[in-house]
Amino acid sequence: MKTIKHPPSIISINDSICVGRYDAYVYKYTNITNGKWYVGWHQGMFDGTYWHSSKNKEFIKVFSGLEAVLNLEILSTGLIIDMKNLESKILTDQKVKKNQLSYNGAGSPTGNNEPVDFEKCQEVLEEIERRILNGEYQEEDLDPVSVLPSLQVRAEAEEKSHILRIREGVQESGLEFVKPVVIWEGRGSEGEDIRGDGNHTILALKGSPNQNRVKTLRLPLEFSIDEYSLNFSELRFISLGLNPRQVVAKRETEDEDVIKQLVLLMESGTKINPKETEYGKDYCKKLGYRGRKPASLCNRAMKVYEENVLQSQGLKVAKYDDDHSENLKKLTRRADSFKDQESIVVTGNTAYASKIFREIMENVTDPYLSNRYKVHLVCFHNKETNKKVWDSKEKIALQKLVEASLNMMAPVTIEKKGGVKVEVARKFYIHEMDHYESDIS
Repeated sequence: MKTIKHPPSIISINDSICVGRYDAYVYKYTNITNGKWYVGWHQGMFDGTYWHSSKNKEFIKVFSGLEAVLNLEILSTGLIIDMKNLESKILTDQKVKKNQLSYNGAGSPTGNNEPVDFEKCQEVLEEIERRILNGEYQEEDLDPVSVLPSLQVRAEAEEKSHILRIREGVQESGLEFVKPVVIWEGRGSEGEDIRGDGNHTILALKGSPNQNRVKTLRLPLEFSIDEYSLNFSELRFISLGLNPRQVVAKRETEDEDVIKQLVLLMESGTKINPKETEYGKDYCKKLGYRGRKPASLCNRAMKVYEENVLQSQGLKVAKYDDDHSENLKKLTRRADSFKDQESIVVTGNTAYASKIFREIMENVTDPYLSNRYKVHLVCFHNKETNKKVWDSKEKIALQKLVEASLNMMAPVTIEKKGGVKVEVARKFYIHEMDHYESDIS
């Protein structure tokens, strides 16, 4: 444990989990005299410069007193959004508004909308598997089951080879080795039953001669609503989880299936950016993805989501490269509009700020251009991520670097009308090409 100078009211500090770098942490104070506690979160690393942000007068009185009665424990460290969510979950679980042992006055808003409770969904998946193993399913007529609405969790059409494989198995051994189709009773938009999985099974059976029955596992409303309170995002997640990667012989969940669900989460307000929260990666890990794949899937989903937003507005990202010759012509015309005897004009992709800086320096130090004091940068982004990074930090950083470099150089001497010579400081201008263009073809 670190030696940290602390107020006299604190008996001990347990910060053993504070290892390595992290963006924020969740902490808990416990009053040993009466068992009352306070939970909060804070941005930054725990170093003894921040203690709490409570507005509770009783807690503040105890904290500012001279009697050593408080134990402080750092409960978790991680990304900011995740720590805000953890604090909110703890306070919600403890029902702080009614909890007499809490110094917290009320629950805390979450840092992210997280509609899927992974632990709960895993419990449901295990219960489904238990029921199947115990033979708690039945056979039903195929036609009524086949026309039930499906959760449609797959991004692409069903795979013909997989359907054929199931059909061949049915012809050899009937329904013996066909997994039951999961049916969520009463969960449709109009109260009808819906299928959670089994698209391939249904299609295989429909094409099998002399086969008009299907195995089903029905889950009543009491199970999905009263017992587990499953929302629609959780139903989709469970449906994907019925076919986890490298676990069952059924067709595995594909990358595009997961990306589709991640996009749906984003559309409902959930953040999945791996730089901000672990939630998106956890979603993928629970479905069997490992290594760098979860972060990659999240980034791909973010790109799809951004493209969808633009398409809904009739727009797309404008690209300036050899595959988009018309835009290259616009770039050239824009650059030419700034060219004169007083100016240097540089064009570049903002993804390569260091390359832009090098080209600017090469031009301003060129003896043949020594009398030009205006430096114009005409830039473009080509990707949404490039623009975000440019707007958030690269533009300001490049501008400061170029201006500082130009200020260190001697002024440019120019000759005015009448032969009067004056010294002029070098100036830097940034011009950005349109980042969006019409998507109407």
